[in-house]
Amino acid sequence: MKYFLFSLLMLSLFISCDENKTARNLNQPIIDTVLFQNPTEILFKDTFLDLGTVKQGEKAPFVFVYTNKGKFPLLINNVLPGCGCTLANYSKNPIISGKTDSITGFFNSDGREGPYEKHVEVFCNTRQKVHKLIFKINVIK
Repeated sequence: MKYFLFSLLMLSLFISCDENKTARNLNQPIIDTVLFQNPTEILFKDTFLDLGTVKQGEKAPFVFVYTNKGKFPLLINNVLPGCGCTLANYSKNPIISGKTDSITGFFNSDGREGPYEKHVEVFCNTRQKVHKLIFKINVIK
């Protein structure tokens, strides 16, 4: 009898968890549908930057300038640096057609030495969806 009650309790927990998961998924908008319903075009001034040479421990800033060349507002969903030594900031606000903005950040050379090539991925509502921006830097002691 105890086994039967325990099984019944576990079954009801699984069913209730599954119902909540289904309800939660139905209430959430599908990101691709919302973001890519009206894709636009982004034009980067540069997709590759040479940050030159810095001394170990210095933070090297970078700026990637872009313009919305499409008809619809540009929505940058996320900007992901390729590693923990790079930080990037971007506007969370829509960029209207014809306007220019930038992705800024820095490379932290602390504990590093030698030449590096790093990237930042930009996720936005363009047909390409993901744009890779690259910079190179040389770190000396």
